[in-house]
Amino acid sequence: MCPIYLLLLLLSLFITVFGRVPRPQNVRMDSVNFMNILHWDPPATNGSAAYTYTAENKMNVQRATKYNTICQTNDTHCDLSVINYKSIVRVRAELNGSISKWVMISFNPYPQTVITAPEVKVASRAGDLDVSFFGPMRGSDGTSLRDIYGSFKYKLLYWRQSEPSVVTSMDSLQNFETLANLDKWTDYCIRVQAYAPDYNNTGELSQAICEKTTNDGFIPGWKISLAFLIPLCLSPVIIVGLFYLGSRINKVAKYLFVPKYSFPEHLKEYLSQPFYSPPHLTQGPDDGGDPCGTLTLVSEENLEV
Repeated sequence: MCPIYLLLLLLSLFITVFGRVPRPQNVRMDSVNFMNILHWDPPATNGSAAYTYTAENKMNVQRATKYNTICQTNDTHCDLSVINYKSIVRVRAELNGSISKWVMISFNPYPQTVITAPEVKVASRAGDLDVSFFGPMRGSDGTSLRDIYGSFKYKLLYWRQSEPSVVTSMDSLQNFETLANLDKWTDYCIRVQAYAPDYNNTGELSQAICEKTTNDGFIPGWKISLAFLIPLCLSPVIIVGLFYLGSRINKVAKYLFVPKYSFPEHLKEYLSQPFYSPPHLTQGPDDGGDPCGTLTLVSEENLEV
């Protein structure tokens, strides 16, 4: 009878320890940029009991047998950002000294974490668009995901704003690309996403940024020729115009400063003789007499008499 009683005692203890506390529900891992947060729902029981939860993890390899306790909490989440390898994660509930069974999930942050969109900047330059992009970064310490993954690429998607269905894509291993051979004075929209090809993990797309291209900075040959021919053709016109303007100014100056006067003929004749010449009207030999003579006027009637 003793073995039977002992078996019943062990069974009652097992039921007491494991059977009275239901397991946590909906255990899941929310991971963004290697920020790993384990979430679960309380056990499906009536009422709102104050459960205590324990979360543990170990490497998902055959030789790993020991679990590491990460959290003992009354909350329904646990920060497991220390995990940067393939792991087995488990969580259980405790209430009044009784514990539930473990709920286990497998988690590998490299293919399962959500890679957020990088920060993107676009600048228009001489007909091209310069696109720079950074990140994303791990939230816990600011480490670039490029350094974490090693093999890390960016995919650029761009299109004319007027034709959103015609999308061109290109891959980049760096943080800067120049989009060339674009239409001048055209609005283009750009989105960028990061992805880790070795783990088939494609990140989120950035918000579309639209920018207008300008000219390409090069002067067409016809404009150069036109700029040469126009001055060449205008030079004779400018020279003739300047000559005509100069002649008109000269005439106006002569009119103002050298006026034309009509002198009487006797004054011209007088002025043309030397200043030392004697005057045309001279006095008689007798300087002391009356210089005036007698003038007699005779009419035609007196001549007939």
